[in-house]
Amino acid sequence: MTPISISKIFTKKQCENIISYHSNWPEKIGSIGKENIIESNFRQCLTYIPPSVEYIPNWLGIEIFKTIKSVNKKYYNFDIGGEEFQFNILRYDSEGHYETHIDIGWDEVESRRKLSFSLLLSNSYEGGKLRFFGLGEST
Repeated sequence: MTPISISKIFTKKQCENIISYHSNWPEKIGSIGKENIIESNFRQCLTYIPPSVEYIPNWLGIEIFKTIKSVNKKYYNFDIGGEEFQFNILRYDSEGHYETHIDIGWDEVESRRKLSFSLLLSNSYEGGKLRFFGLGEST
């Protein structure tokens, strides 16, 4: 399966707003698997997960899902169900990383995942390589 990259879905101001939403969300250290194991050699980041969907602005959920549906229809044509997706913000500082992994989880939503998306909200960093199995590196 080929990864798809789309640029400039959101304006700079919208990206700043999205980043600011996490200030009212619980912060936790990025963990691994169902047991929430903290292993900084494998994953080092902070995660912010909204307590409920009410914490995600309606316009943001609509725009993200519209983009996912459009990409799916054009490239994959999976049955991805309704507008159900898990949303969180990850913050990677200068030492942050996430080693090679498969993007599927353990809970009811994540275990049925057919597509993943990453929304890069900042371009003011060094490094930040996003790699896909067998496809080399992207920036």
